Amino acid sequence: WTGIPSRLRSVRKLQPSGSSASTRLRQKIQEMYEKKKMTIGVYAKLAGFSLVKIWSKLFFDPNSFMVVAEGAGKEREDALRLIESMQNGEKKVVIDAATIMTLHAIDALEDASEFFGKLEISRSTKKVFLDALETLQQNPEGDYFGLGGFTKDGEEFVSREVGKVKSILSWIDKNCVVVPLPEENTLKLCKKREDLYETMGEENIDAMLLASRDGYLLFSDDLLLRVIAKNEYKIQGFWTQAFLMYLLYKQNYPRENYDTAIVSLAIARYNYTAVDEGILLAAARKSEWLLAEPLSTILNIVKSSDEKSMISLAAKFLYQMHSQVEPSNLRKDTLVISVLNVLSSGKDRNDFAKKLIMVVRELLKSRPLIESAMIALILQWRESKED
Repeated sequence: WTGIPSRLRSVRKLQPSGSSASTRLRQKIQEMYEKKKMTIGVYAKLAGFSLVKIWSKLFFDPNSFMVVAEGAGKEREDALRLIESMQNGEKKVVIDAATIMTLHAIDALEDASEFFGKLEISRSTKKVFLDALETLQQNPEGDYFGLGGFTKDGEEFVSREVGKVKSILSWIDKNCVVVPLPEENTLKLCKKREDLYETMGEENIDAMLLASRDGYLLFSDDLLLRVIAKNEYKIQGFWTQAFLMYLLYKQNYPRENYDTAIVSLAIARYNYTAVDEGILLAAARKSEWLLAEPLSTILNIVKSSDEKSMISLAAKFLYQMHSQVEPSNLRKDTLVISVLNVLSSGKDRNDFAKKLIMVVRELLKSRPLIESAMIALILQWRESKED
């Protein structure tokens, strides 16, 4: 552990003595990961599982979430600027294993290869998937996941995992260049590489090493890995939602595709996922215009934002709902009232309604009829009793 970055030294005492950790220890490890005290690679190493297995737990286990971004506006602006520099031919991209799995899960691998061309990966990144495939095929009875039983359809789940890994390997063969590590690298990262392999995983360190070359960026959905890469090794990077945002804003990416992808990330509890009114509307549609999943999860994300942003988003969502042909007006109004109940929970109802009406008036001052209808609905909600 002598080579581990300073931000990760607090997890040293958690290192298991055997090949895998106990259930209790894994829970402690997961808590520390969710508090941004370790990377996905460290989590996998300490838990005694492969990166593919840990990623699947984080993505599919309803009691887990993946830490991918801080949520600050400047963070997204910086990421979009980096992607713009790549588009201008100034930068090339190294992608890590976790991000490949994310893109596959939201059906965006082809979007990435179409935009970036050939992406670069390390040999160890490809080996992660080759090893995972071998392990999966040796576990036909569904005992692949010894992670607290987060999935009950073990054999079927393993079958889907096999399909996922095969699909990823096929995509890698067609769209990635497997690059050997630089023979000479004066970065301290290279000097303590073997120590870092033991703590963070060979595939993650190799991705950073490749991205440390001049003119390269790191495409990673592991927030702390990007933080360490930037702060300790001056390596710049970005993550999946930032990439999709760039496609949406600058490349005429279909809004429907973007919304579907981001709703999927939100359902998988990618923390932090940025939400706008389009994503809220997509979640409402997927929830069949009821206060159900995935809308409930998206609303929880919105509630975690500051009040000004939340009320602004609520006003835009109300307008989006008003503009929908389907469902019926009664169902739309019922859903809007339910959404306002969630967003205003714990707040003064009259004050919330007053602020929301002010934003609606500013938003729709050129559309007085719609403005009046929306304000009437807000007043109806204000006078109603929360169920």
